[in-house]
Amino acid sequence: MPYRYKYYVVKREMCKKCNGSGYLMHPIWEKIHEENPTSLTENEIKEYFKKYGILEVPPEWLECDICKGSGFITEYVPLIDAIKETQSQLT
Repeated sequence: MPYRYKYYVVKREMCKKCNGSGYLMHPIWEKIHEENPTSLTENEIKEYFKKYGILEVPPEWLECDICKGSGFITEYVPLIDAIKETQSQLT
C-alpha cells in the first residue's frame, strides 16, 4: 500500500466499545443478569440458553471484536494530522 505522506505516528486510543477492558459481556448473559437479580443454578442457565438455540453455555465475557482484546485502537496517522490535533495541547 503506497503511503501519501513520508512521516506517520502511531495513534492509540481507548476502545469505546469495551471502555478499554478488552472484553464485552455476552448479550444473553447480560439479559440473564438483568432479568434475574438472584443467582441461577447451572441447569437454569443451560435452559435459558436453550431458549435461544444455544446448546452449550458460552463464556460470560467475550473478546471485544473491535480492539481484539487489547482495550485500545491503534492506527497510523500522518504526522501533520497528529500535530494539528495536538497543537493546542503543545502551546
